[in-house]
Amino acid sequence: MNNIFDQLKKDHYVQKNMLKSLIENYNSIESVADYIALKNELTEHAKYEERIFYKPLISFDESQDKARHGIAEHQQIDKCIENIDKKIASQEDWRYYLKKLQDLVEHHIEEEEESLFQIAQNLFTDTKKEKLADNFYEQRS
Repeated sequence: MNNIFDQLKKDHYVQKNMLKSLIENYNSIESVADYIALKNELTEHAKYEERIFYKPLISFDESQDKARHGIAEHQQIDKCIENIDKKIASQEDWRYYLKKLQDLVEHHIEEEEESLFQIAQNLFTDTKKEKLADNFYEQRS
């Protein structure tokens, strides 16, 4: 059965591939549509990750700072998305911000999977990990 870490890693894999594809095909006609799909994916992921995964982690002393840091990184990603939206609206080149978005997302994923996941593995029971995964999947669907 899936646990919350498996669910989040699946999302992270999708996000990395969407970013890579978008950067590789930046000048294609589909670029803006692909960006909108990526933006929606990142926004939805962050919303439910914060509600379902980070919220309980904030209540533990061991994970509170890292969970808050993860939320702050989501805010940095949101700001970068706003910059891309402005560039697209004004028909300016948004490649710089797209690469910056990729850097922010990949940094966030790396920190989360290598640090926060390790701490959270020890804080949640197996049952809790599965329940969090079910909630995450249900709310994202």
